[in-house]
Amino acid sequence: MRKYSKLRFVLNMIPAMLGWAALMLAVWGLIFMRLDDAPSANKLVIYTDCTLTDSRRAIIALEDACGVSGSSPGIFDDADIRKIKLRPTSYSIMGESPALDGDIFIISESRLDEVKEYFSPLPDEIASSFEVYSIEGVAIGALIGDPNAGRYFYEDTLHYEKGERYYLCFGINSRHTGADDSAAYALAEYMLSQAN
Repeated sequence: MRKYSKLRFVLNMIPAMLGWAALMLAVWGLIFMRLDDAPSANKLVIYTDCTLTDSRRAIIALEDACGVSGSSPGIFDDADIRKIKLRPTSYSIMGESPALDGDIFIISESRLDEVKEYFSPLPDEIASSFEVYSIEGVAIGALIGDPNAGRYFYEDTLHYEKGERYYLCFGINSRHTGADDSAAYALAEYMLSQAN
């Protein structure tokens, strides 16, 4: 009889133990995420309409090419960029805080008119060097994916919709598009050069 009550006690404890394990996984996951992340002043966030087929590989390639990982000379002269994040626009619907804090957006031409208020005008050096998308005479996007020319930025890790043109835009609230910190412009120029 006594053996049966010990077994019942152990069986009754299983849900509590599983709950405790799930809680610990969540806590350690959040701790690791905070340790692995960089403050917004040291991070560039890219949102894309494309389907991400291998976002980790794209991030590693971008960080290596831009010198974030320390494996090559950096392109960021005036900013201490330690991390680049690549997220689908579905990660956060436009209008919510994370999407408004994005630095660079890769948006399909068919969606540009509906989300144009989230983007700032292109700087002259980019607008004069690349094909642009303009609304009311203001260039807000530079062509980064063109099915007619058969060229796309990181086509092996970003899945573009067939027949759709994609434009690179700058977030209106980006902290990396000013005179003191132009890291988003430097990254955009690199990305646009890779798409040509």
